[in-house]
Amino acid sequence: MTRLLRLSAGFVVAGIGCGVRSTAPDSTARAATPAAPTPTPTAAPTPPAQPDARAAAATPPELRLNLLAHTLEIPALQLRTVVRPAESTRNALGRPEIVVPDHGLVTANAMLGRNAINNIWILGHSRWMGVPQLLFRLPELRVGDDILVAGQERTTNTDVPLLTFRTQRLVLTDIDSAPKELYGARPRIPRVVLQTSARQAGDAAWILDRRAIEAKAERRLDGDIDDPRKYLLLLVIGELLPEHVADLAAGNS
Repeated sequence: MTRLLRLSAGFVVAGIGCGVRSTAPDSTARAATPAAPTPTPTAAPTPPAQPDARAAAATPPELRLNLLAHTLEIPALQLRTVVRPAESTRNALGRPEIVVPDHGLVTANAMLGRNAINNIWILGHSRWMGVPQLLFRLPELRVGDDILVAGQERTTNTDVPLLTFRTQRLVLTDIDSAPKELYGARPRIPRVVLQTSARQAGDAAWILDRRAIEAKAERRLDGDIDDPRKYLLLLVIGELLPEHVADLAAGNS
């Protein structure tokens, strides 16, 4: 077993105008003998303004998804695999660490507390003992690729079938900066975060294809990327499709 992330402070990871027509008085009207007054019709009450259907459709409903993943599919990589709950241990300094197995994927959501809401965090090695593992091809993903996740909703204790998340971002970071990508304000729309190692600390050689990553990934880390002390990570972040958001919100109402 190896530990992918050092965690501290609890468990921390390793964005109609309305046209009004007015009628002007007729300037060509001639003066005339006043006619007998006619009754003034009573004005009908103005109906309340209706919400713009387009604006309502564009705003996704509020959703709080606390999903413990058990299945991951990435069609672009021809990958379908089981996801298991992660275990934890404490290092020599007494700090909690997430244990990532030599092979396979785990999710640490059961340890994240409130940060698990609308965040599905899945981790795995890119390579182990020189052998490529399940997430070795993660740099091949592009914005727009689908990521499918099934699991158990921990709040309601119900099974959730495969949900489709669309890749929004690839992020190159390190174990010190990664918490900024997972924590903070809760995402309004549920998302999945896939994480794997890009380069180990103390090793100048990259595990993953550096050129491929830097061509498409955002860089989110402090300091020099070539500092050999940095443990570099690749994150792929996908957002739940709107139709799934609407279906889940309707089921929770």
